[in-house]
Amino acid sequence: MSNKKVIVCQLGARRQYAVPLALYRAGLLGCFYTDFCIGNTWLTRCVGTIDKQIQLNALSRLYGRMAPGLPSELIRTFPILGVQYRRRVQTARDRGHVTEAWLWGGTQFGDRVARAGLGGAGAVFAYSSAALEIFESARKAGLRRILDLATAPRRAEMELVMQQADTYRGWTTAPGPDPWLAQYDDRQRAEADLADVIICGSSFARDLVDTAWAAGEKCVVVPLGLPQFPENVRAWSPHGGPLRVLFVGDEALRKGIGDLHVALKQLGPTRFAVKVAGQLDLTTLARAQLRETMELLGRVPRRQLAGLYQWADLLVLPSVSDTFGLALLESLSHGVPVVATTHTGAVGLVSDGREGYVIPPRAPALLAEILGRVEGERQQLATMSRAAIDRSRRFGMEQYAKGLVAAMAR
Repeated sequence: MSNKKVIVCQLGARRQYAVPLALYRAGLLGCFYTDFCIGNTWLTRCVGTIDKQIQLNALSRLYGRMAPGLPSELIRTFPILGVQYRRRVQTARDRGHVTEAWLWGGTQFGDRVARAGLGGAGAVFAYSSAALEIFESARKAGLRRILDLATAPRRAEMELVMQQADTYRGWTTAPGPDPWLAQYDDRQRAEADLADVIICGSSFARDLVDTAWAAGEKCVVVPLGLPQFPENVRAWSPHGGPLRVLFVGDEALRKGIGDLHVALKQLGPTRFAVKVAGQLDLTTLARAQLRETMELLGRVPRRQLAGLYQWADLLVLPSVSDTFGLALLESLSHGVPVVATTHTGAVGLVSDGREGYVIPPRAPALLAEILGRVEGERQQLATMSRAAIDRSRRFGMEQYAKGLVAAMAR
């Protein structure tokens, strides 16, 4: 590839703009297409300063769409599309209509990028479900095509989620048939067929791709990196209260919140103080049961999560499907050990007994055993906390950029 510049196409604020930031710092970013993003301007710096002082929710959401490390002249946006897409997702009546909204957003975004043009670069980088039209245009132009598997193969993931729904009956509204699932699955498969390289955040994501689309030979595992590390982080120090457990995630069943609830019930909920940060897509019955073992905080703006990490002794992420749980890295960077499943990206990130523990999915009894062990051996948390901080420092933007460049050079 004589021209090494890369065009990055991203619908939404995925992973805090990690990919365009990493490629820009490596000198490889040609331009960045997205629906809405504000780069390095006076407004970015002004809103960041205000948000740090007063923590207004509206400003926090706006700050989440800012990338102060990116020059504004490299950013090309479609803000009206962003508003329309967000409205469609928010007003979706059920899971099927969410799939329809994703299809609409990915298609509209791909069409706009393809019409805007892909000149001036040798490769294009796009995300699963919003890449098809871009890759078709890139193939005609002879550009190399890199697909980021930010969302798992939808049909395979839904099978895992439905297993959880069968276990925790009444916790979620019966999904019914999804008339758009086959179309969405076909779209993802076509993107994988067009891709030269498929970036997977974890070995779990790579295995899903191989099982669903027989495209494992195209896959390269590149764990995510953090855009920045928290300042003045201290290792865990003892306190007199119950063990503090944090759960972070919106899609509750997929993230395994039911298994955490069962584990806590087995142990006795008064032994633990558990906080849940996320907009849970659960029934009233499920919420009532969860409140027996944990405190439901609702959606927490990303910039306010730091306070929860500082509060927590342990992060628990028992997901049944997560291509890479960024909360794992965030937690480790704050010195908070993690307990996570093999379906989260924890494999290769966490060593048992050092920075936390890795367990199989859908194993609440084993999760209870691990929680009881940590609670009974709290003195080990200080050592694990220091190890977590050290481990997280290996997953910054520089390392992430190197991984991306190596993957794209295959």
